[in-house]
Amino acid sequence: MTTSIYWLRRDLRLHDNAALTAAAAASTTVFALSCRSELDALNRIVHPGVTRLRDREIALARERGDPIVVCVIPLLFERNIVDEFDAIVLVDAPRPLRLERLVATRGMEATDAMNMIASQMPAELKRARADYVIENSGSLQDLERDVDALWSSLQRNAVETESEARVS
Repeated sequence: MTTSIYWLRRDLRLHDNAALTAAAAASTTVFALSCRSELDALNRIVHPGVTRLRDREIALARERGDPIVVCVIPLLFERNIVDEFDAIVLVDAPRPLRLERLVATRGMEATDAMNMIASQMPAELKRARADYVIENSGSLQDLERDVDALWSSLQRNAVETESEARVS
């Protein structure tokens, strides 16, 4: 089954095999941000398929016995699905830096990038709801170091939790 998003872009299609690329989704989302009803309609089309894919991947990870499953969910807070996860990691940077990066690395127009940021929940509210916050205002090496440190901590916690569950 293929769901076509003709009302936004005739060339964008969402396939069951997740052929919708992040770049295509972002460009369509930027277009849809100009009208809240269009963004809501886009979300109603995209999110059920993404949720099915995520649930399938989580189930496969559990079958394999993976102690940790990482889900990257850009609208986690906005969709109010925080309670579906054991821990929330927020990677955040100051708003001006996020704007600069969207323009520089994704090739977005500054106005589109500002609209995208403005449509999201404020960072202060996300920070308050996150279990871990990684500051992303430095270099890529700084970010990698901080992510590696948190990952090591999460892995140790997962092993401890698994050991405790076996004892119980």
